[in-house]
Amino acid sequence: MEKKNRFLVLSCGILLIFGVTLVRLVQTTLFPDKRLSTVNVHSSIPRGNIYDIKGRLISGVSATGSFFVRPDSLSLELREYLKSYLLSTGYFTSQDVEKIDLTDKHFMYIKRDMTPSILAPVELVIKTLKEEGHITNDELGIEIEESRFYPYPFLSPIVGFLGRDGVGLYGIEYTLNDALSQGLNATLTLDADISRIAYEELYRAVNESDANSGSVAIMDIKTRNILALVQVGNREHTPSSISDIYEPGSVMKLFTAAFAMEQGLASTESPKFDDYTPFKIGGHTFSRPALGYIPLSTMLTKSANISFARLASQFGSDDYYLWLTELGFGKKPNLPLTSLEKGILHPPSAWSPLSKPMLGLGQEIGVTTLQLLIAASVIGSGGIYKDPTLLLSLKNKENVETLTNLPPMEEKILFHPLKAKELLYAMENVVSAQGTGRGAQIEGVRIAGKTGTGMIAGEEGYSEGRNNTVFIGILPVDDPSLVMVVSLHNPRGRFRSGGGVSAPLFADITRRILLSTGYSLKQEY
Repeated sequence: MEKKNRFLVLSCGILLIFGVTLVRLVQTTLFPDKRLSTVNVHSSIPRGNIYDIKGRLISGVSATGSFFVRPDSLSLELREYLKSYLLSTGYFTSQDVEKIDLTDKHFMYIKRDMTPSILAPVELVIKTLKEEGHITNDELGIEIEESRFYPYPFLSPIVGFLGRDGVGLYGIEYTLNDALSQGLNATLTLDADISRIAYEELYRAVNESDANSGSVAIMDIKTRNILALVQVGNREHTPSSISDIYEPGSVMKLFTAAFAMEQGLASTESPKFDDYTPFKIGGHTFSRPALGYIPLSTMLTKSANISFARLASQFGSDDYYLWLTELGFGKKPNLPLTSLEKGILHPPSAWSPLSKPMLGLGQEIGVTTLQLLIAASVIGSGGIYKDPTLLLSLKNKENVETLTNLPPMEEKILFHPLKAKELLYAMENVVSAQGTGRGAQIEGVRIAGKTGTGMIAGEEGYSEGRNNTVFIGILPVDDPSLVMVVSLHNPRGRFRSGGGVSAPLFADITRRILLSTGYSLKQEY
């Protein structure tokens, strides 16, 4: 009997404990403690930093504060006091403080990513209200969070941005998200100083020329390190240097001439091509300006349309198409970036009788500024194609290299080195007093260049006066180290050609780089 009683007592105890537990579970599920409703999840591994080629921090982590309130827990008097106080600090807007009146809300962020100067008056009022007993729990509070900061905002289209969930939204932050999330530090080939100069000069030129937008791309020819990819336009954070597709105009004559030389159709001085007689093909007549019978070097210097159209019409379609694709046109560059575009290059099966001449003159093809940079580097490097480099290294906190699983870098000889050098010398004449690119001249520096003025197509065809203005510059001629592509879209100022707008901009950027960054034309990173 005694055992039976003990068993009944034990059973009742177990049932009681179970009942209390069940009631508590229902209570916390349906009527949770308000103090338990805010949960912050932070990674135990700080996100890795991103550096430029000189070791400057271009994306890092800093601690910031987020100020929150629980409107449904505040009295009317306290809400009015808080709004008045916050507005008096000058750090909060009326839109910020209006959130305090949302009494149907249990939790609201008033302001996030606050710096120490903004945090100080908030911390003071919370401390005072607690000491005076106006708040007892967490009716007001500050959450300390890790935030991404970007000291060089003009790099953001390429570097990218970090979302609230700690995941990269685009650019390097997106493509390297896994590595950065594991705490690895990335070093890019971008040079923040060179990029800043290019951006500042581009910004000025876009505004002075009343252009829609513009972009600049710069590469170290010897290493194929991309030093700058900057853009100016109405679309914030859009990497137009790698994503905007446009018809580049006569800068493509550079690659037309290179193909003719590689195919044995011409050297820079012979034969001479007819630039006098109008050339009719595919229902179109190329007729102006007429310069007589001139060699390839003069065709480049004067950017002669008739003779280049004649020359390109002689090309074998398949071979010419292969040449353009090997230079990188019509395909995405091999880089760890989002928003890369492959441009427009139709296969020969879709070409009309007019296609080869138009391609030779830089129309009927869509390119990006980055693609032009990659193709130009072939001429400047003695005819060797190499994939460009943007990611220099990935290292852990112990500074140990962990860069793995990258696609193999492609390298091949496309152009005989002696012919590439010969073409480079011919391009130097373009930047002479007799050439279309004389605005790119810099005293004491030998520069090879090519101008381009590509017409912009609309719904009713090409419009007179609406152009893409482009300049490709390679320097110094005797031992190329730097290649730059400058592009402005639809300038509406006094000058509207590659020689009148983009060539001078190239000179302004280059001059500042050589004078103020310590960049040596002989250096290798």
